[in-house]
Amino acid sequence: MTRLAAIFGVLVSSFSAIFVRLARVTPDTAAFFRSLFALPALILLWRGIDRTKGSVKLRGLAFASGVIVGLDLAFWHPAIDWIGTGLATVLGNSQG
Repeated sequence: MTRLAAIFGVLVSSFSAIFVRLARVTPDTAAFFRSLFALPALILLWRGIDRTKGSVKLRGLAFASGVIVGLDLAFWHPAIDWIGTGLATVLGNSQG
């Protein structure tokens, strides 16, 4: 089941640049809704975490990581328009 979920995740993320182009929305709108669609899964994960074990330093690091991912999305979506969907798909799939 884990492998099937991983394959599904790879397929969905590999077509993200194409879906953004087909949606014909601004890059900021695409980044906002991609983050919004991830929110239910993050809420489920957050509810399952024992928050008594995390230190303030780890929570700050997690918050900073979230800000960095948000900035990455905000910069990535304009780049799809600049370099084209084909190359954006290749770049997205080659990140590892």
